[in-house]
Amino acid sequence: MNKLTRIPLVISLFISGMHAMAQCPNGTIVTVINNSSANVNGSFAWALDCLDNVGSTLTTVQFNINGATEIQPSAINLLSVNKAGATIEGVNLGGGGPIVIDGGNPAGPSTNGLLISSPNVTVQDLTIQNFTSGRGINIIGNGSTVQQNIIKANL
Repeated sequence: MNKLTRIPLVISLFISGMHAMAQCPNGTIVTVINNSSANVNGSFAWALDCLDNVGSTLTTVQFNINGATEIQPSAINLLSVNKAGATIEGVNLGGGGPIVIDGGNPAGPSTNGLLISSPNVTVQDLTIQNFTSGRGINIIGNGSTVQQNIIKANL
C-alpha cells in the first residue's frame, strides 16, 4: 500500500471513530434501550463504551427496555466497566422485567459476565447468571459495591 492510498484510509478511520463518539449522550446518564449483544447504539456494550470515552461526563448507566431484557455478551463485546466511580443501575425503567446478563450462550473461554476494572464502581439491581466458564462479576478495582443483585449459576 503506497502513501497516497493510506491517507484516505486513515481519514476514513478517524471520521468513523468520531461518528461513534458523537452518538454518545451528554450529561451524566447513558440509557440502554435494547438488549443487543453487539456494540450498537443503545446497547449495554455501547453504553459502557460511552462511559469510558476520554473526557466523558457520563457516570451512570440505566436501562429502559420495553421488550426482552436478557443480554448475552459475546466474545467480541465483553462487558467491562473502566470508569472510576461509575454506577450501573439495573432497575428497568421500561417495565420490561428485570435486566438479566446471561452467559448461557457461551461467549468464549473464561468469559466473565461483568468485569469491573476501576475503583469505586457500584453495580446494583441486575441478575447475572450462567457464566460457567468465568465469573458472574469479576472485580479488580478497589472499593466497588455490588448490591441488590441476583447472582446465580456462575463459576
